[in-house]
Amino acid sequence: MPRFENIADYRTCDFKELNFNKIYHGKPTLYLDQNILDKIVEYPVLIEDGQFAGYNCQVIYSNETLKEIERSGEPDKFLQVLENLEARRIIFEVGQNFKITGAVIINSYISPFIVYKEFLSKDFIDEIASKIITNNMQFIFSLFSNEYSNSIFDYANESKENFNNLHEQILEVFESVKAEISEADYRFLKKVIERDFKGQSSQFDVAQNSMLNSMSNTGMDLETNSGHDGIRELEAVTGIDGKYLNNIKPPRVLEKIYQKYTNSSDTKHITDFYLLSDKIYGRNLYKFEKVMNIYMILNILGYKRDKGFHKKYRRLVSSNSDGQHLAYACYCDYLLSEDKAFTEKAKAIFDFLNIYTCVSRINFTINNF
Repeated sequence: MPRFENIADYRTCDFKELNFNKIYHGKPTLYLDQNILDKIVEYPVLIEDGQFAGYNCQVIYSNETLKEIERSGEPDKFLQVLENLEARRIIFEVGQNFKITGAVIINSYISPFIVYKEFLSKDFIDEIASKIITNNMQFIFSLFSNEYSNSIFDYANESKENFNNLHEQILEVFESVKAEISEADYRFLKKVIERDFKGQSSQFDVAQNSMLNSMSNTGMDLETNSGHDGIRELEAVTGIDGKYLNNIKPPRVLEKIYQKYTNSSDTKHITDFYLLSDKIYGRNLYKFEKVMNIYMILNILGYKRDKGFHKKYRRLVSSNSDGQHLAYACYCDYLLSEDKAFTEKAKAIFDFLNIYTCVSRINFTINNF
């Protein structure tokens, strides 16, 4: 059993009561990777008295958990597991200007069946946002595979179009509630939305143009659709591959990886190498953004790379899901998974970012129960 020390505080919100100022002071928080939920479905005896395998913790799940449950095609059996554990959902906090603040909210307990029903009722804004995520993932995949036929410019233009569509849909929703707020509030909020979009659009253009220029400077053809096996090209240029990186031992794994590339990389600082610079969004990155960026870079470089990451798009989707789970888990006290490569990567990332989430790999068989 783990020792519970330095239990974090979290903002929590009961949406029914609209109480936004509670602080979570409950049990240590435990985030379960999807493979653990799979195992519990297979072996229900892993839950006893509402606890998983004797861990006296508050089990946490996220929207990424719900996405995986939806993809399974058999949601009820997973939702029943979450209900038996009295699991709570963690979400990212959104501030007064409809911006993510970088903090998290741990909801009061609501039946996962109810939460899932609400989760499925996605509106058209969610659909546009989903298109943006899919487009960006296909864009990344096009850099490291010969499977996709669109050019890099095609993906860049589609990404910008989706971004503009999202803004238009937000304005439509805002207009639909005009009659429910005062004229002064309406003018103020519309001004905020327009101002924020202008700023975000400018940051989007700067980041995209910088990325495209960097690619062009490396000799990459941005206009053809011949495909780019970027991972092989990277390994050929640097002479460093996943097998080599996987022999690097903790601690300070990320620093050691960076040192291996200092002679072949134009990045002058480790934060640029792992895409952590405030130049990306014009602000300091939030903790979850840093976790996700590093996770992606490690996959590209080959350290504990997710299987099939650059060969099959569905594996890239799975890899992105793993990164999303980690982005939520970094706010919890404990993370459990059955995946050895995932937990080793998580430990390396958390060590570099000074995140104190305790990561453990569980390896059990039916003979244990």
